[in-house]
Amino acid sequence: MDSQELKNEILATRKGGFGSSDAKMIATVGKTGVINESAKLRIAEMLGIEEPKEFTSIYTENGRRREEQIIKHLTENFYPSDFKGSFASNPYNELPVTPYSFKVFNHIDLEVITNYAVIWYEIKTSKSSTSQVFEEYKEQLAWHYMILNEKCFGLKKDAVLTLVHYAEDYENLTDELDTNKLFFHQITPTSFTDKGAKANSDVVGGVLELKGIEQDIDKGLMLINNEISTFAENYKKREELVATDLPMPLQEKLSVIHSFLCKIDEMQEQVDDFKQKLLTVMEENNVKKITTDYFSITYIAPTIKTSFDSKALEKADKDLYKQYLRQSNVKSSIRISDK
Repeated sequence: MDSQELKNEILATRKGGFGSSDAKMIATVGKTGVINESAKLRIAEMLGIEEPKEFTSIYTENGRRREEQIIKHLTENFYPSDFKGSFASNPYNELPVTPYSFKVFNHIDLEVITNYAVIWYEIKTSKSSTSQVFEEYKEQLAWHYMILNEKCFGLKKDAVLTLVHYAEDYENLTDELDTNKLFFHQITPTSFTDKGAKANSDVVGGVLELKGIEQDIDKGLMLINNEISTFAENYKKREELVATDLPMPLQEKLSVIHSFLCKIDEMQEQVDDFKQKLLTVMEENNVKKITTDYFSITYIAPTIKTSFDSKALEKADKDLYKQYLRQSNVKSSIRISDK
């Protein structure tokens, strides 16, 4: 399945069910007992009231490319050439038996089926440490294990879930896969443990718990299921969101954009201060123009500006004012206002 086919399938399955990308939101609902606004919007998408939206960024596109490289590396180097099992990239899996009125599904990055086990690999590319990656995606990992465990129960095979972390350097992206940046960690129902030849130092000797997350997910799914029958008639789309309602790639960009805006303001102040000081020098020395290798600076003498007072005309003669009004199309845009 190529990248576009996968995107189309994921968007299609977002109607009628919840996937692993919803795990954090659903676990929060289960933990708090409240269906927050972000969850309401996702439920509306699931029911077909709202259209599912696709969000991509340089990070998601690069992650997809890396994922394909890593899958190729795993299948070619982790399994012998005479391997009798099967490989599947991004297969659709569904919780076989549920008490819910909607589907519970996932797309795991790589599925390997042997005579004795079903092995799932969840691949994450991030510049963060492995423990940070686990903390960010632990609900999704618990979701994966929940579905994997049920699948293996029916197949009478062992369940193996492995987190593959690729320590990406987004500031110095390269096309080639660096296998020294690959770290493998097995996920179990109760803990996060090191597995394989490489392990990040920040998790060695430590255990990160998954225990309890699946219960939060179960509670969240049940709470949402209980509200489904009356949801459509009570749903009203919000016109105002908070940052946590946004997709993760956009959330991650917010602080970066804020730092850019602060730098722009600071630089603009420096430019304005420079212009004011240079204006004084040019006036004192009767200089009309300065030429540099980068730009030219021209002195503009004080003058009298004539403007039209449209408000005064409207007040004096409304009919005449309306006679000269003209309408034009203005493109949609956003305004960012600092607090």
